[in-house]
Amino acid sequence: MNTLAFWRNRLLFFAVIWSFTMAVASFVIIVSTGGVNRLYWDTISNIAIRGVCNFGCYIVIFSIVIEVLSHYFPYNGRYLFIRLFISAMIGLSIAYLSANINALFPFPAAMTAAQDDFLFIFIITFFQCGMIFTTLEIWEMIKRNRNLNVTLTQMEKEKITSQLQALRQQINPHFLFNSLNVLSELIHEDIEKSDLFIQHFARVYRYVLQINQETVVTLLQELAFLDSYIFLQKIRFGENLQVEIGVAKAALQQYVPPLSLQVLFENAIKHNTISTAGPLRIELKSEGDILKIVNTLQRHNTPPNGTGVGQVNLKNKYELISEQSPDFYIANGRYIAELPLIRISP
Repeated sequence: MNTLAFWRNRLLFFAVIWSFTMAVASFVIIVSTGGVNRLYWDTISNIAIRGVCNFGCYIVIFSIVIEVLSHYFPYNGRYLFIRLFISAMIGLSIAYLSANINALFPFPAAMTAAQDDFLFIFIITFFQCGMIFTTLEIWEMIKRNRNLNVTLTQMEKEKITSQLQALRQQINPHFLFNSLNVLSELIHEDIEKSDLFIQHFARVYRYVLQINQETVVTLLQELAFLDSYIFLQKIRFGENLQVEIGVAKAALQQYVPPLSLQVLFENAIKHNTISTAGPLRIELKSEGDILKIVNTLQRHNTPPNGTGVGQVNLKNKYELISEQSPDFYIANGRYIAELPLIRISP
């Protein structure tokens, strides 16, 4: 909060507390003096002037004191009791000094004998100081808690952004590593297919670089990319790779992390044997707010080389952007991956 806004708020606080005091004092004087008369006007004007001077000084002094205390004795367990003790001593001192000054300027006509008594004046003054000091302290605590919450929220946002960026930087090398492995094997089998693969791979990887900057994308976008990715894989495997996609129209405008389908299809292809005798069948379907990727389970005898970040990366992304998490399990000789579809309110 800038200095102008700080003192504008203090001025508003002064106006409220002064108006409230004048309203209460006016009622008490009318009852005490029997109505609106000369004594009423003399007394209420005296109280108005005192209120302007007293409340104005209290608010300015206590605001400065609280700022100094907040700098040297912040609100925490280590300094809390020291701060409370110092605040009480300052409040008591200001009240005593103010009571002495006010005692030098008696009311025009005392309504009660007690108004001339120093102890009575000190009690009233101490109550006023305590009320203003406490209100300003609570105000300061609320402001600092709000600032702390804003800071923590910003830090958490920056942390999540940093984590997502780290995950994005992981997926590109992951995709590149596995694609180059495919090209390495293909280049020894068919030169023409290798050349075609390289052309389409350049298009796909350009899309990967563009879409990977997004936190989430629509399922429709992911399926469009998946078609390109499957085309690359069919260059190598032909009809030995069988893909069936059946997604409800309503699911197309829901969201998933970018490249999530590619990761799961890539893992299915990499971790299972694919041949004419044993084609790999992958089925993609939606069931309500869940997207299922199901593939036949036909493991390699020797585990393939890889970085192992695919599914871990995907789980981490879901942890950062959703309360739901993907699920992976084996049932009836099939490997099943379930991705929660993410709804984003407009």
